[in-house]
Amino acid sequence: MAVSSDQTIEELLHPIPLEPLTERPLVSVLIANYNYEKYLPEALDSLIAQTYGNWEAVVCDDGSTDGSRRLIERYAARDARIRYVFQPNGGVSSALNSAYGQSRGEIISLLDADDVFSATKLEKSVAILRNSPSAGLAIHPLTPVSAGCKVIGKQIPAALAHGWVAHEALKSGGTVTGLPPCSGLTFRREVTNLLFPIPVRLRCGSDGYLVRAALMITCVGPVAESLALYRLHGKNITGATRATPANLRKNLADFLAVASAQIEFVRSRYGDAISQRLDPCASFYYRSAGLTYYLLTGLLPPSGAGLNPEQAIQMFPTKPLRLVWRMLLAMPRFLSSPLFTVWQSPYPGKKFIRPLARLAKLKA
Repeated sequence: MAVSSDQTIEELLHPIPLEPLTERPLVSVLIANYNYEKYLPEALDSLIAQTYGNWEAVVCDDGSTDGSRRLIERYAARDARIRYVFQPNGGVSSALNSAYGQSRGEIISLLDADDVFSATKLEKSVAILRNSPSAGLAIHPLTPVSAGCKVIGKQIPAALAHGWVAHEALKSGGTVTGLPPCSGLTFRREVTNLLFPIPVRLRCGSDGYLVRAALMITCVGPVAESLALYRLHGKNITGATRATPANLRKNLADFLAVASAQIEFVRSRYGDAISQRLDPCASFYYRSAGLTYYLLTGLLPPSGAGLNPEQAIQMFPTKPLRLVWRMLLAMPRFLSSPLFTVWQSPYPGKKFIRPLARLAKLKA
């Protein structure tokens, strides 16, 4: 079916209706665990410490080979609100699907097994969904911490998406800025009933699929304060501190796999008229990651034959930032690559370039 005008898109693309929440809705917290015995106690303890008591946790252990299963059984014996599913390793999407299948709540919250909720996380997430009756997705920032829970950065994202953003997402590759990762996401069940099961081919990026698909069917309700610790360490996907061609190739492939699943979801919901307008290569993430790959290798990424470096630079929000990228691309690679690594990393060497960055009105 052809779409003839923006007015037609407006008529086709709209948030789903939501029923009023009950007085004290049950919140189901889904946890997919694989060999995180070291971190899982802090995650579960943070649930037990919640100021909002009407919750259940469904922990799916995805074939762990460490002591995770015994640990989960001990916590379930200690608190009847904690239930579990044990399965052979199938990936995080499969684990979340299994956990969701056992959940009963009106509200669904995600918690990475290595992250930690603040004590008011569930209380404030329920409140924002109650006070924003059209919002089927509540989000909040997270505070990045090291493996030992030491704060290592400012809260992310710095600003949050809000309201009905589907039209913006349609124009910007299927996503918008201001979306947190897994432990910052809480959904109404009317929304998740349309999103699950997550395609099991997504071995990575399950939370990305859920939030990107949700954007297309519901409004977003933000909570401004950080309500979780976001642990970055060597074993999780986001723990890498250095951009390398290999990491970028993998991240771009994962991003496009999530985008493909989102397109399939939109097609099933709205038909070809809307789904054909989703171009993941037009997103800021794709163009910035592709540009970084080009900077480091001099080659376009394998999945991005149509990437235009100057077009990608134009997506950066400030003139000084665009100027720095042009300068980096103009340098010999043996200079630009290490300079870029220092600029974008949390390494101590950044302290030497911060004064120069401030002079250029950049945030290094």
